[in-house]
Amino acid sequence: VSEMAEMLLERVAGARAIFMYVAPEVFLPQLLGGAMVDIEGKAASRLERLHRRLGEPVWKLEALSPGERVAMSWLSEMLSLQAAASRFGSRCQWLDFDDFLSEPQAHLVAGLTHLDLADAPNQAQAVLAGPLMKQYSKATQFEFDAGSRAKILEEARVKHGAEIARGL
Repeated sequence: VSEMAEMLLERVAGARAIFMYVAPEVFLPQLLGGAMVDIEGKAASRLERLHRRLGEPVWKLEALSPGERVAMSWLSEMLSLQAAASRFGSRCQWLDFDDFLSEPQAHLVAGLTHLDLADAPNQAQAVLAGPLMKQYSKATQFEFDAGSRAKILEEARVKHGAEIARGL
């Protein structure tokens, strides 16, 4: 969806967006620890998009290690969002997911306010009181919280340290 951000903001006058991201130091262990299907399945198209944004082919996909493919994917998506933010300025709000986790109430209120939703503080409170902050977003039947996430990330850092270093 990152690649579609510019087009969506262009098509709907006044539309607003929140660009949530994680730092590469988080993205690498997160993906290397479990979601490589997405990386491998979209690596060629992401590299093509990245080369188009850079103006020249820089890397060959077959020469990239898994960690480098994850990093390339992160960069491709971030440059897509940056292009949209450059064009649409204040209609775009950046949100580091780890900052959100550290102060969910404040960041959710800010996001809802940015989206121009009425009564953002009460809406945020209702969302945070519900099950969303205690479930794994991609499989809501599993409990998941900041502690679970930290444990998984640390295990991935230990297991995939060499590839994380290559990606960084």
